[in-house]
Parts: sequence; structure tokens; C-alpha cells
Amino acid sequence: MSPVLDVNLKGLPDRMEQVVPGLHVFEIKTEPEVSENSKKTGFNLVVTAECVDDTESKDVEIRDWISLNNKLGLIRLRRFSKACGMDPDKEDINNTALFIGKTFKAVTTTRSVSDEASGLVKSLASLQEYVIPGEEVTQGAGVVSPGAATEGGPLAPPVAPPKATE
Repeated sequence: MSPVLDVNLKGLPDRMEQVVPGLHVFEIKTEPEVSENSKKTGFNLVVTAECVDDTESKDVEIRDWISLNNKLGLIRLRRFSKACGMDPDKEDINNTALFIGKTFKAVTTTRSVSDEASGLVKSLASLQEYVIPGEEVTQGAGVVSPGAATEGGPLAPPVAPPKATE
């Protein structure tokens, strides 16, 4: 005899909610994990964080895979630790438990992913860039990036450039 499910699905959405593109504040509620990458050629630090700002994305989780195998990934890890208020030159960031409870700002976007087997294309929220405290964030041509000064006020979600007319 098969096991019997003991679950309640009432009130659950039909799809996972996604973080709306833009600048958000996240909190790390569980310890980031080191796991083997999908190609089995190295390891990633897998960070799961919950949006805690007062937007429509509040309470929605996002996940990021930071490569531990190359310079680009290690720079991303450095930015992540600094965005969390840590100093990677002075603190032991190898102790991933230290990240629990930390908050950080990050810019999120949406990207399209194709499923080769089904041919379906789905849209996924993606963590584009960690924002280090003291950095300002700019927006232009549909791209949001840390760097130059902004003119005050909250950052709006990225806007796609207008389509060319015939």
C-alpha cells in the first residue's frame, strides 16, 4: 500500500512568487550551503534570502549560486560579504553561519530560461548585483547597476527600452 499524503494545499498559489525586478533588501534566514555545481566541476555557495522590504516582493525568497571556482565568482563572494556588512579582509567568511540574520541590498532582474525538453520558456527572478553599503545605484536603458549617483527616491524597477517602430 502506498503512503498516504498528509498535506493541506488550500490557499497555496499555483506558482511560486518571484521577486519583482529592482532594488530590494533581503535577509538571510538559513545558513548558506556549499554544494557541487551542476556540471560537477567545482562548488558554489548557495545563498537563499527573503525579501524584507515593504514592497510587493516582501516575504518572497530568492536564491543565488556564487561560484567558488573562478575569480569572477570569488569577486561576487567578496561583494556579497561586503553587502552583508562584513569585511572579508578581517572576518572569517569561511564560517557561513556568520551570514545568518544578515541583511543586504541587491538589484534583481528577470531572465528567460528555455526548457529544451518541453520547449517552454519561463521567466525567472535573478539576483543581478549585490550593493555594498555606501554605493549608490543607477538605472538606465533597462539596466540597473551600482556606481554613479542617483537623484534621490527609491529605485524603480528596470524599464525595457522602447521598441523601434516601423
